[in-house]
Amino acid sequence: MSRKPRLLIVSGSYPDIRCGVAGHVRIIAQRTAQRGEYDVEVLTSRDPLVRTDLSDRYQVHPLIEQWTLRRVGQIGRQILARRPDIVHLQNPTIRYRGVRTLAISALGLWLKCRAPRIRLVVMQHDIAISEPLGRWRYYPLLRAADAVVVSNRRDYQAVRDLGIAAGRIYRAPVASHFTIPGQQPTSKAAARRRMDIPADALCVVYFGFVHPERNVDILLRALAALRRGGPAGPANSLPCEMRQRLHGLILGGPSPGAEDYYHACQRLANRLGLSQNISWTGYAAERQVLDGLAAGDVFVNLPQRGA
Repeated sequence: MSRKPRLLIVSGSYPDIRCGVAGHVRIIAQRTAQRGEYDVEVLTSRDPLVRTDLSDRYQVHPLIEQWTLRRVGQIGRQILARRPDIVHLQNPTIRYRGVRTLAISALGLWLKCRAPRIRLVVMQHDIAISEPLGRWRYYPLLRAADAVVVSNRRDYQAVRDLGIAAGRIYRAPVASHFTIPGQQPTSKAAARRRMDIPADALCVVYFGFVHPERNVDILLRALAALRRGGPAGPANSLPCEMRQRLHGLILGGPSPGAEDYYHACQRLANRLGLSQNISWTGYAAERQVLDGLAAGDVFVNLPQRGA
């Protein structure tokens, strides 16, 4: 009996590495393996955070020490050792972004030269938020790919602007990594107890990494302005009693490299008199995410970039 085709997902991130792509990779691997049409494997970073026990019907290989130009040949040989029919490459991840994505572009060319039979599919994240000149570092990879997958219209257009044919680009919106239960009064009350949020609070929730380009400082200033009220402006649309019940929940920790911004936001909240009216979870486990979203009345997200 002939073997099933082998799909190798290549990603710098896999749970519990703190990167939004990590959960995405796990879902792709799990759902594809469950369909039974492919043998699925994941090649990812050698990191103590990688949880190989999370895999279901697929294998995880945490083997890559560094995702750099000097290691392109080593990474390529690890890929070929798995004998894949299809390579599904995630770009970028927290382990390679900015200039380091040049290594991933070089890896795409390396694969096409050494093993042209392998079908290369690239999942290109967030290309539209790069500076136009900076996007050209992705061109060799996207040109080498047999198919490019993006999650939104802006990224689709950014890839088209690089001269990639429309017939090779596919849109596949990224779904939530969490299964959110239906909101019920009892679940909301229980979630608030677990999160230590007042039962009568008007709870405003932010969920995601705390990073300068997510504008958490602006959210904090808005909450402080709403609590104060004033002689004019939108704050007065909230009754005084409701303003006093405002409570902010920052559901997430600092993005890697943004620890100073995270602590600056905490200091800002204290200066604005919000120390008793803001909850900070830090990096949130799945149970905290579910409770935090269930506990909220209003969800606010102010990103300049990212999902």
